Amino acid sequence: MNQKVSIIIPAYDHPDLLNLCLNSIFENTNYKNFEILVSANRCEGSSNINNSDINNRISNICNNFFEKFPKNFKFILNAINLKFGPGVMAIFPFASGEFICTFNDDTIIPQNSRDWLDKLINVFSSNKNIASVTPCLLHKNRTIYWIGKQNPLNKFHDYLHYEEFDARLPKRMITSCYNNMACCLIPRYLVEEFSIGRRNPHYGSDSDFCSDVLQKYKDMKHVVLPEVKIFHYNIYNERIK
Repeated sequence: MNQKVSIIIPAYDHPDLLNLCLNSIFENTNYKNFEILVSANRCEGSSNINNSDINNRISNICNNFFEKFPKNFKFILNAINLKFGPGVMAIFPFASGEFICTFNDDTIIPQNSRDWLDKLINVFSSNKNIASVTPCLLHKNRTIYWIGKQNPLNKFHDYLHYEEFDARLPKRMITSCYNNMACCLIPRYLVEEFSIGRRNPHYGSDSDFCSDVLQKYKDMKHVVLPEVKIFHYNIYNERIK
């Protein structure tokens, strides 16, 4: 498959991680037919003393990437903190991809996962009933953060090292009751139909979306591809309330 993918990143509060995130995607993605769209939420009332400085740094980072990649980088500066779901939907009308990949600004693509997007999008070519697909998400210390819900390895999320994970499970898809939108590839038409963050702007926006899809399309499923491993720093629990 060579369909265009729009990677949508709601950004908030941590410009250094956003810069690392963007660099990791551009430098460590073999799949060429993609664009990145950053929906920069305004920092207001966070733990940072100088919110104006944070907002300016995020704006400068976005401008720098736009200058480097004018054909496949877009951004908007939101007047308030829309949080995750509405932040995605605010820039969604500017996306031109047949697939939408939601992405956290603290999600990092490692060098040894350059084929991450190839593998995720190829799932749709051989499985017509897939609603969304995510990779295995790892903590910074390389323990597992996400391999889906309702699967045999749930209890190992917080301490199982990814080398142990490889030894325990074949490289196959895992069906999940919902997927984590820190990195989640979704066909565009589903985002258009169900939106993201309709009921919960941040926490629960991923589970609400996935549940809405399955309620209407009984034959569809959400899956995790465990052979694809990327890092998720998971700092949102500390900074967006």
